[in-house]
Amino acid sequence: MTDNNVTRVFSPDEALAFVIERGVIAMPISELAAAWGWPHCTQVYRALDRWVRDRQIEHQGKVIRARAGEGRTPSPAAA
Repeated sequence: MTDNNVTRVFSPDEALAFVIERGVIAMPISELAAAWGWPHCTQVYRALDRWVRDRQIEHQGKVIRARAGEGRTPSPAAA
């Protein structure tokens, strides 16, 4: 099954760069999964949990906020 709206699948580093570039995102997990080309919302939840644990983002409800000046910087290829 393919989705014609998805042009590519983001790597985890690219997905993190997506959040960092925007600073704050307020969207449902299902929309993030679609934007990143990830087939399962579970992948998004796991990535968000990992980034919260690594202090790269803050996540509460639909709001995801990049932590300014903290965490690792995504690779140049991801940015």
